[in-house]
Amino acid sequence: MRHLRHSKIWAHRAGYSVRLCELESLYNVPFGHLLGHNRHLRDVYRAGPGDVIFLPIRAAGRDWLRDLFPYEPDFVVDEIEEISPREAALIRAGSPTTVKHNGDNFVPIDSMLLQTIMDRCARHHIKSNLNLDVVADALNRAMQLAQATNRRREVGFLSQAVIETDYFRTFEEYGKGANTKYLNYYGRGMHQLTWKDTYAECSKALFNDDRLVQHPEQVVNDIEVNIKATAWYWRDYKNFNALADSLNVDEIIHKLYGGTINSPSELIRHSVELRRSYYVTIQIALNQRHDCRL
Repeated sequence: MRHLRHSKIWAHRAGYSVRLCELESLYNVPFGHLLGHNRHLRDVYRAGPGDVIFLPIRAAGRDWLRDLFPYEPDFVVDEIEEISPREAALIRAGSPTTVKHNGDNFVPIDSMLLQTIMDRCARHHIKSNLNLDVVADALNRAMQLAQATNRRREVGFLSQAVIETDYFRTFEEYGKGANTKYLNYYGRGMHQLTWKDTYAECSKALFNDDRLVQHPEQVVNDIEVNIKATAWYWRDYKNFNALADSLNVDEIIHKLYGGTINSPSELIRHSVELRRSYYVTIQIALNQRHDCRL
Protein backbone atom coordinates (compact mmCIF):
# COMPACT_ATOMS: atom_id res chain seq x y z
CA MET A 1 0.00 0.00 0.00
CA ARG A 2 1.23 3.52 -0.74
CA HIS A 3 2.63 5.63 2.09
CA LEU A 4 -0.11 7.96 3.36
CA ARG A 5 0.52 11.52 4.43
CA HIS A 6 -2.85 13.15 4.04
CA SER A 7 -5.66 10.66 4.45
CA LYS A 8 -9.15 11.96 3.77
CA ILE A 9 -12.43 11.16 5.54
CA TRP A 10 -14.29 8.45 3.64
CA ALA A 11 -17.86 7.29 4.11
CA HIS A 12 -20.66 5.27 2.59
CA ARG A 13 -23.87 7.28 2.22
CA ALA A 14 -26.69 4.78 2.46
CA GLY A 15 -28.98 4.82 -0.56
CA TYR A 16 -31.40 2.51 1.26
CA SER A 17 -31.82 0.87 4.65
CA VAL A 18 -28.79 -1.34 5.34
CA ARG A 19 -27.35 -3.16 8.37
CA LEU A 20 -23.85 -2.18 9.49
CA CYS A 21 -22.79 -5.82 9.50
CA GLU A 22 -23.59 -5.96 5.77
CA LEU A 23 -21.32 -2.96 5.14
CA GLU A 24 -18.58 -4.54 7.25
CA SER A 25 -18.70 -7.57 4.98
CA LEU A 26 -18.76 -5.38 1.85
CA TYR A 27 -15.76 -3.27 2.89
CA ASN A 28 -13.75 -6.02 4.65
CA VAL A 29 -14.12 -4.35 8.05
CA PRO A 30 -13.82 -6.58 11.15
CA PHE A 31 -17.19 -7.52 12.65
CA GLY A 32 -18.48 -4.88 15.05
CA HIS A 33 -15.83 -2.35 14.07
CA LEU A 34 -18.24 0.13 12.44
CA LEU A 35 -20.21 0.54 15.66
CA GLY A 36 -17.42 2.52 17.27
CA HIS A 37 -17.04 4.81 14.27
CA ASN A 38 -20.73 5.59 13.88
CA ARG A 39 -22.27 6.42 17.24
CA HIS A 40 -24.13 9.28 15.59
CA LEU A 41 -26.61 6.90 13.93
CA ARG A 42 -30.10 6.80 15.38
CA ASP A 43 -29.97 3.02 15.15
CA VAL A 44 -26.40 1.89 15.80
CA TYR A 45 -27.02 -1.40 13.99
CA ARG A 46 -28.75 -0.07 10.87
CA ALA A 47 -28.43 2.97 8.61
CA GLY A 48 -31.36 4.57 6.81
CA PRO A 49 -31.48 6.28 3.40
CA GLY A 50 -29.13 9.26 3.38
CA ASP A 51 -27.28 8.29 6.58
CA VAL A 52 -23.51 8.68 6.51
CA ILE A 53 -21.50 5.66 7.68
CA PHE A 54 -17.87 6.53 8.35
CA LEU A 55 -15.43 3.91 7.06
CA PRO A 56 -12.03 3.15 8.64
CA ILE A 57 -10.25 3.70 5.32
CA ARG A 58 -6.94 5.50 4.83
CA ALA A 59 -6.59 6.87 1.34
CA ALA A 60 -5.35 10.20 0.01
CA GLY A 61 -7.62 10.22 -3.04
CA ARG A 62 -10.22 8.29 -5.03
CA ASP A 63 -7.56 6.64 -7.19
CA TRP A 64 -6.09 5.14 -4.02
CA LEU A 65 -9.34 3.40 -3.12
CA ARG A 66 -8.95 0.81 -5.87
CA ASP A 67 -5.67 -0.26 -4.23
CA LEU A 68 -7.63 -1.07 -1.10
CA PHE A 69 -10.29 -3.09 -2.95
CA PRO A 70 -8.46 -4.62 -5.95
CA TYR A 71 -10.79 -7.59 -6.32
CA GLU A 72 -14.13 -6.00 -5.43
CA PRO A 73 -16.81 -4.95 -7.95
CA ASP A 74 -16.69 -1.35 -9.13
CA PHE A 75 -19.78 -0.37 -7.14
CA VAL A 76 -17.91 -1.05 -3.86
CA VAL A 77 -15.53 1.81 -4.67
CA ASP A 78 -18.14 3.94 -6.44
CA GLU A 79 -20.35 4.08 -3.34
CA ILE A 80 -17.55 5.52 -1.20
CA GLU A 81 -17.54 9.31 -1.00
CA GLU A 82 -15.29 11.89 0.59
CA ILE A 83 -16.75 13.82 3.53
CA SER A 84 -15.35 17.23 4.41
CA PRO A 85 -13.98 17.68 7.95
CA ARG A 86 -16.65 20.29 8.67
CA GLU A 87 -19.51 18.02 7.55
CA ALA A 88 -17.98 15.11 9.45
CA ALA A 89 -17.82 17.18 12.65
CA LEU A 90 -21.46 18.24 12.29
CA ILE A 91 -22.60 14.66 11.66
CA ARG A 92 -20.67 13.31 14.64
CA ALA A 93 -22.12 16.08 16.79
CA GLY A 94 -25.61 14.87 16.00
CA SER A 95 -26.68 17.20 13.20
CA PRO A 96 -29.20 15.60 10.82
CA THR A 97 -27.60 14.22 7.67
CA THR A 98 -29.05 15.68 4.51
CA VAL A 99 -28.32 14.68 0.95
CA LYS A 100 -27.65 17.70 -1.22
CA HIS A 101 -27.90 17.79 -4.99
CA ASN A 102 -24.37 18.12 -6.39
CA GLY A 103 -25.69 20.38 -9.11
CA ASP A 104 -29.16 21.05 -10.46
CA ASN A 105 -28.61 19.82 -13.99
CA PHE A 106 -30.75 17.06 -15.47
CA VAL A 107 -29.14 13.61 -15.49
CA PRO A 108 -30.31 11.52 -18.48
CA ILE A 109 -31.59 8.06 -17.61
CA ASP A 110 -30.30 4.98 -19.39
CA SER A 111 -31.15 1.33 -18.81
CA MET A 112 -28.17 0.73 -16.51
CA LEU A 113 -28.99 3.68 -14.27
CA LEU A 114 -32.66 2.71 -14.33
CA GLN A 115 -31.84 -0.84 -13.23
CA THR A 116 -29.72 0.55 -10.38
CA ILE A 117 -32.59 2.75 -9.24
CA MET A 118 -35.00 -0.19 -9.38
CA ASP A 119 -32.69 -2.49 -7.41
CA ARG A 120 -31.76 0.06 -4.76
CA CYS A 121 -35.33 1.14 -4.15
CA ALA A 122 -36.57 -2.45 -3.94
CA ARG A 123 -33.44 -3.52 -1.98
CA HIS A 124 -33.03 -6.55 -4.20
CA HIS A 125 -32.56 -7.25 -7.91
CA ILE A 126 -35.67 -6.48 -9.96
CA LYS A 127 -36.43 -8.32 -13.19
CA SER A 128 -38.80 -6.38 -15.41
CA ASN A 129 -40.53 -7.78 -18.47
CA LEU A 130 -40.57 -4.27 -19.90
CA ASN A 131 -37.76 -3.22 -22.24
CA LEU A 132 -35.70 -0.94 -20.00
CA ASP A 133 -34.15 0.89 -22.95
CA VAL A 134 -37.67 1.84 -24.04
CA VAL A 135 -38.70 2.74 -20.50
CA ALA A 136 -35.61 4.89 -19.94
CA ASP A 137 -36.18 6.75 -23.20
CA ALA A 138 -39.85 7.26 -22.32
CA LEU A 139 -38.94 8.62 -18.90
CA ASN A 140 -36.45 11.08 -20.38
CA ARG A 141 -38.96 12.30 -22.96
CA ALA A 142 -41.78 12.52 -20.43
CA MET A 143 -39.63 14.57 -18.05
CA GLN A 144 -38.53 16.88 -20.85
CA LEU A 145 -42.14 17.39 -21.94
CA ALA A 146 -43.19 17.89 -18.32
CA GLN A 147 -40.43 20.50 -17.87
CA ALA A 148 -38.96 18.35 -15.11
CA THR A 149 -35.57 19.33 -16.44
CA ASN A 150 -33.59 20.19 -13.34
CA ARG A 151 -32.33 17.72 -10.74
CA ARG A 152 -34.93 18.60 -8.11
CA ARG A 153 -37.81 18.01 -10.50
CA GLU A 154 -36.21 14.87 -11.93
CA VAL A 155 -35.78 13.27 -8.51
CA GLY A 156 -39.33 14.14 -7.53
CA PHE A 157 -40.69 12.72 -10.78
CA LEU A 158 -38.74 9.45 -10.60
CA SER A 159 -39.30 8.88 -6.88
CA GLN A 160 -43.05 8.65 -7.48
CA ALA A 161 -42.83 6.79 -10.79
CA VAL A 162 -40.72 3.99 -9.30
CA ILE A 163 -43.39 3.04 -6.77
CA GLU A 164 -46.41 3.73 -8.99
CA THR A 165 -45.02 1.35 -11.66
CA ASP A 166 -43.93 -1.30 -9.14
CA TYR A 167 -40.25 -0.62 -9.86
CA PHE A 168 -40.88 -0.10 -13.59
CA ARG A 169 -42.40 -3.52 -14.09
CA THR A 170 -45.81 -2.30 -15.25
CA PHE A 171 -47.64 0.80 -16.47
CA GLU A 172 -50.97 -0.64 -15.41
CA GLU A 173 -52.46 -1.11 -11.96
CA TYR A 174 -52.39 -4.73 -10.85
CA GLY A 175 -55.86 -6.26 -10.91
CA LYS A 176 -56.90 -3.64 -13.46
CA GLY A 177 -59.24 -2.05 -10.96
CA ALA A 178 -61.47 -5.11 -10.78
CA ASN A 179 -64.35 -4.69 -8.32
CA THR A 180 -63.23 -1.16 -7.44
CA LYS A 181 -64.84 2.24 -7.58
CA TYR A 182 -62.51 3.23 -10.46
CA LEU A 183 -64.39 0.96 -12.93
CA ASN A 184 -62.40 1.06 -16.18
CA TYR A 185 -60.54 4.19 -15.17
CA TYR A 186 -57.99 2.59 -12.88
CA GLY A 187 -54.34 3.56 -12.64
CA ARG A 188 -52.36 3.67 -15.88
CA GLY A 189 -49.13 5.36 -16.94
CA MET A 190 -45.95 6.37 -15.15
CA HIS A 191 -47.87 8.09 -12.35
CA GLN A 192 -51.05 6.03 -12.58
CA LEU A 193 -53.71 8.25 -14.12
CA THR A 194 -56.93 7.41 -12.22
CA TRP A 195 -60.65 8.33 -12.24
CA LYS A 196 -62.90 9.00 -15.23
CA ASP A 197 -62.87 12.78 -14.73
CA THR A 198 -59.07 12.81 -14.83
CA TYR A 199 -59.00 10.76 -18.03
CA ALA A 200 -61.54 13.18 -19.51
CA GLU A 201 -59.51 16.29 -18.57
CA CYS A 202 -56.33 14.70 -19.88
CA SER A 203 -57.97 13.72 -23.16
CA LYS A 204 -59.44 17.20 -23.63
CA ALA A 205 -56.07 18.85 -22.93
CA LEU A 206 -54.04 16.56 -25.19
CA PHE A 207 -56.42 15.79 -28.06
CA ASN A 208 -59.40 18.12 -27.65
CA ASP A 209 -61.71 15.09 -27.64
CA ASP A 210 -62.74 12.22 -25.35
CA ARG A 211 -60.65 9.41 -26.85
CA LEU A 212 -59.08 8.50 -23.49
CA VAL A 213 -62.55 8.19 -21.99
CA GLN A 214 -63.62 5.92 -24.84
CA HIS A 215 -60.32 4.04 -24.89
CA PRO A 216 -58.41 4.52 -21.62
CA GLU A 217 -56.19 1.53 -22.51
CA GLN A 218 -54.33 3.81 -24.94
CA VAL A 219 -52.35 5.15 -21.99
CA VAL A 220 -50.78 1.70 -21.63
CA ASN A 221 -50.83 0.46 -25.21
CA ASP A 222 -49.35 3.56 -26.85
CA ILE A 223 -46.07 4.75 -25.31
CA GLU A 224 -46.49 8.18 -26.92
CA VAL A 225 -49.83 8.64 -25.18
CA ASN A 226 -48.26 7.43 -21.92
CA ILE A 227 -45.53 10.06 -22.26
CA LYS A 228 -47.94 12.89 -23.07
CA ALA A 229 -50.46 11.95 -20.37
CA THR A 230 -47.72 11.67 -17.73
CA ALA A 231 -46.25 15.03 -18.72
CA TRP A 232 -49.67 16.71 -18.61
CA TYR A 233 -50.43 15.23 -15.19
CA TRP A 234 -47.09 16.34 -13.72
CA ARG A 235 -46.78 19.75 -15.37
CA ASP A 236 -50.35 21.00 -15.68
CA TYR A 237 -52.87 19.01 -13.69
CA LYS A 238 -51.09 19.19 -10.34
CA ASN A 239 -48.09 21.49 -11.06
CA PHE A 240 -45.61 19.27 -9.26
CA ASN A 241 -42.64 21.24 -10.61
CA ALA A 242 -43.18 24.09 -8.16
CA LEU A 243 -43.29 21.62 -5.27
CA ALA A 244 -40.14 19.90 -6.51
CA ASP A 245 -38.30 23.22 -6.84
CA SER A 246 -39.08 23.99 -3.19
CA LEU A 247 -38.07 20.42 -2.15
CA ASN A 248 -41.56 19.87 -0.72
CA VAL A 249 -41.40 16.08 -1.00
CA ASP A 250 -44.27 15.39 1.40
CA GLU A 251 -46.68 17.56 -0.58
CA ILE A 252 -45.65 15.87 -3.84
CA ILE A 253 -46.50 12.56 -2.16
CA HIS A 254 -49.77 13.94 -0.79
CA LYS A 255 -50.98 15.37 -4.10
CA LEU A 256 -50.01 12.33 -6.16
CA TYR A 257 -50.69 9.48 -3.75
CA GLY A 258 -53.19 11.11 -1.40
CA GLY A 259 -51.60 9.96 1.84
CA THR A 260 -49.64 11.69 4.60
CA ILE A 261 -47.27 10.52 7.28
CA ASN A 262 -49.94 11.36 9.89
CA SER A 263 -52.55 9.03 8.38
CA PRO A 264 -54.27 6.69 10.87
CA SER A 265 -53.64 3.89 8.36
CA GLU A 266 -50.40 2.01 8.93
CA LEU A 267 -50.40 0.94 5.28
CA ILE A 268 -50.57 4.55 4.08
CA ARG A 269 -47.88 5.69 6.51
CA HIS A 270 -45.63 2.89 5.27
CA SER A 271 -46.16 3.94 1.65
CA VAL A 272 -45.31 7.56 2.49
CA GLU A 273 -42.14 6.43 4.25
CA LEU A 274 -41.16 4.36 1.22
CA ARG A 275 -41.75 7.30 -1.12
CA ARG A 276 -39.63 9.53 1.11
CA SER A 277 -36.83 6.96 1.11
CA TYR A 278 -37.00 6.54 -2.67
CA TYR A 279 -36.49 10.28 -3.08
CA VAL A 280 -33.21 10.02 -1.16
CA THR A 281 -32.17 6.79 -2.89
CA ILE A 282 -32.68 8.27 -6.35
CA GLN A 283 -31.03 11.54 -5.36
CA ILE A 284 -27.89 9.64 -4.34
CA ALA A 285 -27.91 7.56 -7.54
CA LEU A 286 -28.18 10.67 -9.74
CA ASN A 287 -25.45 12.40 -7.74
CA GLN A 288 -23.19 9.39 -8.30
CA ARG A 289 -23.95 9.30 -12.04
CA HIS A 290 -23.25 13.04 -12.24
CA ASP A 291 -19.84 12.42 -10.61
CA CYS A 292 -19.14 9.48 -12.97
CA ARG A 293 -19.19 7.09 -10.00
CA LEU A 294 -22.09 5.08 -11.41
